[in-house]
Amino acid sequence: SQFCLFGPRESPYFHTEGGWHYPADAKLYTLSGVRPRPARWCGQRDPLKKVCELARASGLNVNFRVDLPAIIQLCDQTPAIAQRNAWGDSYWDWGPCINSPAYRSLVEAAIDDLLRYKPDGFELVSNRVDSLSFEVASTTFDKPFGPGFELCFCAACRQIASEHLDPAQA
Repeated sequence: SQFCLFGPRESPYFHTEGGWHYPADAKLYTLSGVRPRPARWCGQRDPLKKVCELARASGLNVNFRVDLPAIIQLCDQTPAIAQRNAWGDSYWDWGPCINSPAYRSLVEAAIDDLLRYKPDGFELVSNRVDSLSFEVASTTFDKPFGPGFELCFCAACRQIASEHLDPAQA
């Protein structure tokens, strides 16, 4: 009853700029090259641990919703994971490219980090290559490519595409 995932943005509604909602184990993220940043609202506290304990004491399952592409600042601190257009430009409102090896390492590190809470499951959200931004990704699940021309031309996507076509021609 404290947090509303869906529905009108009325009270109670929880909104944050994004980040890790638990104290991250920084050494797990070394390979990704991304330094985990806690959401400002929780700082170094561990409210997730308390939530998990309360849920289990009430007989509830604990499932984590991981939405790393919604943290646009990830691309600011690690430009190599940003989605890019055909000319190599990234956009401030694009999330990371899920084909990037560094991003994949980040997802693996986040899941490994969250396993200490012994969740019953995970939901990976907004992991789409065809999304211009978090807002587009969140509203176009029923469309195969969303509105507009949303192709990523980062180094990882170019390498994958080169198995089938010439990325420069695309």
